Amino acid sequence: MAIAETFSEFFGELEAEFATRIITKMEYCKFTGLRSDGSDSDMILRAGKVPKYIYFAVHGNVAIFSTDGLDKYVDIEAGSVYGESFVLFGIPASYCFKYDIPRPGLTDSTSERDTKADMYKISAEDFMNVMKDYPTAYTIIKAAATTKRREYRRAKRLWIGQRKFAESRRDGTFHVRPSRHEGRPDAKMAQDH
Repeated sequence: MAIAETFSEFFGELEAEFATRIITKMEYCKFTGLRSDGSDSDMILRAGKVPKYIYFAVHGNVAIFSTDGLDKYVDIEAGSVYGESFVLFGIPASYCFKYDIPRPGLTDSTSERDTKADMYKISAEDFMNVMKDYPTAYTIIKAAATTKRREYRRAKRLWIGQRKFAESRRDGTFHVRPSRHEGRPDAKMAQDH
């Protein structure tokens, strides 16, 4: 099962029968940054909506972006799964998941392979129907999804902090916050001893 191996981090601890049922319901999809009418289309999953699909990234330039789709927070690596936490918790996506179209001149070499994103997807409905039959898998995946959401929120906060820092340096409003011990009489005594 090549797909199960590609997504071993996701399927690793789960029952083989569960993995087989999920995999048989997956569909291959490719994102090239263009719609069939030739217009740009880099959005895979929009913020603000409960996803209709869960995506399994095989290859390509895919990343998590801000809700407006302009600021990139995290690159998605091959073998990653995206959208399962929003489906499991029944909540709208709080980030955009999109194809990061290679921009000319930004990379030394852009091959045909770098100009598309290969993925598999499974409908949220199919995913949840399979989950009903595997309560242990549901518990494991939900715990992993909770951890992943925490990591993405941390990456977002870090990115926002770095952006604010860079902006404050540019406009001259950068200030170093004093130590929380600075100015306390007992802090001076502790340093002297």
